[in-house]
Amino acid sequence: APATATTGRPASVHALAVIAVRERPLVLTAGADGRPRAFDLREGTPCGPAFTPATTPVQALATTFLDDGPVLVSAGTDGLLNLWDVESGARRGLPLAGHVGGVNALACTTVGERPAVLSCGDDGSLRSWDLATGLPLAPPVQAHQGWATALSCTMTDDGVPLAVTGGQDGAVRLWDLSDPQHIRGYGDPLPAVGGVNALACGAGPDGPLVVSADDGAVRVWSPTAQDAVVSIGVPGAVQSLLACGDRLVLGCEWEIVVLRRVG
Repeated sequence: APATATTGRPASVHALAVIAVRERPLVLTAGADGRPRAFDLREGTPCGPAFTPATTPVQALATTFLDDGPVLVSAGTDGLLNLWDVESGARRGLPLAGHVGGVNALACTTVGERPAVLSCGDDGSLRSWDLATGLPLAPPVQAHQGWATALSCTMTDDGVPLAVTGGQDGAVRLWDLSDPQHIRGYGDPLPAVGGVNALACGAGPDGPLVVSADDGAVRVWSPTAQDAVVSIGVPGAVQSLLACGDRLVLGCEWEIVVLRRVG
């Protein structure tokens, strides 16, 4: 089908997330006005419930499923994480508070068989939250000096669940999530060469770790290697990344670049 411009937002979009609800693929958006919105990915049209707006701009979104249905997590400049029922648009419980300053990135995962969301932000901390109870899972760790700007999750070949963070300090750090009550560093930091703008982890233990930094290069690592497998020059600053199978999707200023792995 031809590409369709999805409209219906009166304010700038800062974050996207996708989820399938009753076999209907949705993209969820949020931004400067603080209100999440849902669009049908097949039709490119607004759909779903009317979400209550957050009180401040939204900077990050993540989606997952709990036992009682699909859930959206949003966070923004006020440092709070808000949970939403995707089907009804209603808030789930009270906001999750802990960050000092804005939240820049979210990732949903499983920690010790508990459904969890990880968050990082302007205070440089990495935090984990139990989505079923709304309580912190582990004490926060100081992940970066200055802002923590990017976050993703992956797993090692031998099954160790990892969080990966990037920050203004130019470091990419791996964190062992095996113990739900303690987040521990895993290996040495990876040098990003400049502040980290975005990172993404491919699916599975063999999936690549992809990082973009202020120096304009995109670097691809194995999650447990200290040296980049390849460094790719791109025509502009990369602000967003997606690793999808054998392809990398890059958001470069006003362009979208798709790279395919060969061999």
